[in-house]
Amino acid sequence: AEADASGPITSFQQLYDEVISIDCAPCHTQRALGGLRMVDVDTAFENLIEVPAETSACAGRTRVIPGDADNSVFSGKVSGVNLCGPLMPLGQTPNPHTIEAIGQWIESGAKR
Repeated sequence: AEADASGPITSFQQLYDEVISIDCAPCHTQRALGGLRMVDVDTAFENLIEVPAETSACAGRTRVIPGDADNSVFSGKVSGVNLCGPLMPLGQTPNPHTIEAIGQWIESGAKR
């Protein structure tokens, strides 16, 4: 289902339901590729906020820096801005809604 019609992302639960559980599955929801495990909303939040990236390509970078999408690996992985490692979802073109939703959530403080 296309999430575009639902308007702006207002919570991490909504981001998880509309974006992560769809666009990041199954590599990060059923497995933990690149060390990033997002099996459920709580685990995903805990493994993103102020957590160092684990891959050598993204060494020294942080997955999510609240308020700073341009320097957050999570945002860059879909937007291509300051990209380290491969663009996500692997082998696909990122959905514009996904790029906007993740960037918007991080810029607005990456709140739970």
